[in-house]
Amino acid sequence: MRLWIKIALFSILLVVVGVGVYFALSNRGPAIVELPPGGRGPGGFPIPYASGTPGAGGSGGGSTTSTVPERPETPAPAEVSVTPISDHPVFDFWMNPATSEVFYLAADGRVFRERDGLDEALSSEELYNLISVEVSTDRQRVLVSLGATHAPEWRIFDILDRAWRPLPPGIVAATWGSRPDRIIAQVSRPAESRKLVEVDLSRPSFPETALVANFELLNVSLHAVRQNTLLITEQPSEKTNGRVWNFDLTRKTLSLLFTPSPGLMVSIPRNGSVGFLSMSPREFQIFSFGAGIQPLAAVPFRTFPQKCALAASTTLCFAPVRFTGLLSSLSLPDDWLSGAAIATDQLFRTNLTDGETDLMFSSGETDLPALDAVRVEAAANDLYVLNRRDRTLYRVTMPAQTP
Repeated sequence: MRLWIKIALFSILLVVVGVGVYFALSNRGPAIVELPPGGRGPGGFPIPYASGTPGAGGSGGGSTTSTVPERPETPAPAEVSVTPISDHPVFDFWMNPATSEVFYLAADGRVFRERDGLDEALSSEELYNLISVEVSTDRQRVLVSLGATHAPEWRIFDILDRAWRPLPPGIVAATWGSRPDRIIAQVSRPAESRKLVEVDLSRPSFPETALVANFELLNVSLHAVRQNTLLITEQPSEKTNGRVWNFDLTRKTLSLLFTPSPGLMVSIPRNGSVGFLSMSPREFQIFSFGAGIQPLAAVPFRTFPQKCALAASTTLCFAPVRFTGLLSSLSLPDDWLSGAAIATDQLFRTNLTDGETDLMFSSGETDLPALDAVRVEAAANDLYVLNRRDRTLYRVTMPAQTP
């Protein structure tokens, strides 16, 4: 056979294969992994009907829609309203309870203040590859990381000055210290061991005071929950036993807070006495954080700590009803943290005094938008939630809880 005929036949074969692959991918829809009411695993998220498995509406592979018992709609009470308040895609937000102001860092790195239904720009510089945001104790500064996760760049935005200040290179993890002009950071620099230091922001040279000379923990995040208490958490994954430590900054002692567990995630609000914990996929707990750790109210839902907020003696938690994504199986929290699985949430309010839990509303039903809460803060009768689905900041207004 002549060479040009062979080349032509091979080219035709490539075109046919390419067209087949295109149509196969274009017909692939999102899987819905729904969490059926009532059916729960051993202490964890409700048992999901995994896509692509027998009895799940699939034949063993690819993207499918699960078949679940019919779930009755939960109409929202007339007193509940869910209102978008941001004009730009939001990366993260924070509040100043003293002034009732709401601020947010847009996905392009600009800082805005929401006021009377309008967004006021506080900065014009655009920043990308944002990683994390943490607000200072006085709510006047934010600590922001961006760039490569293994070697992030760190900056501080001053709300009063409306200006960014870059921090020295070499910081791999950081959190606000006991004062608004201090941060606690893990630093890694060439020819040096990793150290835990306190950085003085009040001086132009940013002098560092060593707290621990050899601090070789990898892939951890820092969060100062009290004046002398530093929470250190590993990156959570269903595939590894995650650890959470309590580091005493005065005694320089490090102790495990919980048994190492797959998917371990913990959130304790600063200066708070209540925390939230989840493990994959077995357990969600609300606990007291004082001289020791004690479980508080037992709740009829499972969720992630990032979806919860504390308001006086009440917790407000968004809990997933279903997950949607191009999934052949569901791995939690990995798929949710990476954005491969998008949740549809219900909102629950729990009274920590009597343990009573009320379902406030189901998002995506009646006239309410579908919400996948990635950050939540409470203020009076309002709840502020960042929705992953549309990167919009919403204000949720609810009736006051009766005594």
